[in-house]
Amino acid sequence: MFSAEDVRELFQDFPPQKSAPTLLLASSGLGFVTQEKLQNEFEHRLTEATGRISVLNLAHDLDVQPEVLLDWVRHSDQRAVLSKDSKEVVSKAELNVITQSLRRSLETGIVSKIDYEASTHVDFGNLRPMLHEMASDLVYHDDYVCTQQYEKLLSEHAKDFLERSINNITNIDLRPRDLHELQGSPPRWLFLRWIQQYADSGEYKERVFVRDMPDFIRVQPTEMRAHTISTLSRPLVSGDVAYIDLKAVMERSIFHDDIAGIAKDFNDIEGIEVVDYFAISETWLSKFIDQKLRALHYQEVGLVDVAQGLTTKFRDSVDVNLHTTYENHRTFPEQLSAHIEHKAEQCLATASSNTNYHQFGTAVLTDEQYAKEQNHFLERAAEDANSQWQQLKSDPSHELKFAIADITSESNLHSSLAKEKTTQKACDEHFWNTISSLEASSDAAFSTFWLERVASRIQIYASGLAPIADPKLQSQLSELLATYIQKELIPDSITKARSQHLVQSRKAKKNIAKLETTIAGAEPTLGALLPALDKFLTKQTSLSVSDAELAKCKTSMQADMIRRMQKSAAGPVLFLTLIVVLFSRHHDGVVYATGKFAPKLMKQLKARVGEEGYKRLEGWKEGAKAGSLGEGDRVEMRRVAEEGAMGEIEDLKEE
Repeated sequence: MFSAEDVRELFQDFPPQKSAPTLLLASSGLGFVTQEKLQNEFEHRLTEATGRISVLNLAHDLDVQPEVLLDWVRHSDQRAVLSKDSKEVVSKAELNVITQSLRRSLETGIVSKIDYEASTHVDFGNLRPMLHEMASDLVYHDDYVCTQQYEKLLSEHAKDFLERSINNITNIDLRPRDLHELQGSPPRWLFLRWIQQYADSGEYKERVFVRDMPDFIRVQPTEMRAHTISTLSRPLVSGDVAYIDLKAVMERSIFHDDIAGIAKDFNDIEGIEVVDYFAISETWLSKFIDQKLRALHYQEVGLVDVAQGLTTKFRDSVDVNLHTTYENHRTFPEQLSAHIEHKAEQCLATASSNTNYHQFGTAVLTDEQYAKEQNHFLERAAEDANSQWQQLKSDPSHELKFAIADITSESNLHSSLAKEKTTQKACDEHFWNTISSLEASSDAAFSTFWLERVASRIQIYASGLAPIADPKLQSQLSELLATYIQKELIPDSITKARSQHLVQSRKAKKNIAKLETTIAGAEPTLGALLPALDKFLTKQTSLSVSDAELAKCKTSMQADMIRRMQKSAAGPVLFLTLIVVLFSRHHDGVVYATGKFAPKLMKQLKARVGEEGYKRLEGWKEGAKAGSLGEGDRVEMRRVAEEGAMGEIEDLKEE
């Protein structure tokens, strides 16, 4: 046999059933209660009771555990309703009262499930079976429920509000008290949903606005809003005022939810631009520019800058009534001046498009004035070229370059004119043309210097070698001349040319740099040096030394030697110079020689000066060598060199 405890444990070990069990374990544990019996007694108690029955008491009376009873109620087909906390069962009498009350509420309005549950302590979902005959007519909105008929009533009210607003061209504000007076006192959000739904429909979309304000719902006809915007914008469209502060307008606007809305309405109007919530009149700007251009039309001036005085006049051109009507109306801020100037520049481009004027930024010029301004730039370009050319004298490494910004003043006109391709090209060409002219003058001066100091001398020195009959002497003097040219004449001449600022042109710098490299690395022979010098001369100048210039140069060289004799008292120097001068008197060119070659050169003169003359030279040679030349000898040597040929020495001897 099983004990009562065994039976209880055995029953509890059965798997839970999905439907209500046929047998329920009695709370005493001594047996089972059939479902039929439980149902009959349960129905009887619900029918007899008038209020709510405690689950604990009912379970005790029905001889089942409370949790068993609750589980049975939830899984059975009984139309039993538990309280929200599941501690009580609602009797049929009370359930009928609750159901009827809910039906009446739904017939006249909308029911909040949360409010209903709070007042009845019954889960709203448990009442749905009781409303089965109304189920198809119910509409659920999250935590609210109403009938389709009530929904239709609300939609008609919503549409009526829109029609009244449109027909009367006036705002209609729906405040909480207005909603409270409507049948069923619909919640604000539901009525707003219906109004917004109609306002967004094709029938009303272009005719009405709906604004959800903190304290009310505003239905606003488009026509009224448009009329107000039109009235406010009229002075801007006509150009009577320059701007309106939309923030100040917004503070008293009954048509817009935020500043963005009113900004959009103004921005949609042709001739008005909104910047930083200021509505700007493009018409005002056009009028201002037309007024400025009249001075050009009537040839009163050649230049007009519309930016001059623009900001001040724009800021002051505001309707004085706005400051009275809108206390917080702002003055146009200085930081937006650049935008106004840019707008003026755009308007100016339109206004001057069909004229012969030249526009640069906010400035506009006549043809004549344009030519003057361009000439000004060209003059500045030439000045810059001359300035940089002078800079080369103190800084030969300075690189010549042109930048139009370096010659542009800070004026708006010149800044704009400097951006014009035509002006840039003209200035660039004028700069380099000026440089080319300066370089040409410099190269001409250098050519004169080089021909006189270098080319002529080298040619004369080279010619002086030809008459020398002694091959060995000629070779020695040729080597001496080559060394002199390579080590002294060319380097010293280049240094002197640079010190006199004759090596400033790009061509001269390039050619001389190449010449220096070539000469420094060449063999110290005339055969190597003279071709290099001829090549340099050909590249640097088209000029050459004429016979007359050579003769003049030779005469100059002779005069230089004679002057040195006048200043020098040294015997060897006097003797060498005398021999070179006498040799040049009788032959082409001039011999370049040092003191040790004087005796050998003297022998080359023997046939020219005669026996007696040669003896005199021999005597002076020995005297110079021994340092025994008297003052009379020196005077005589100078005279012979200055006056001419050795024949005169013979004549002197005969006397």
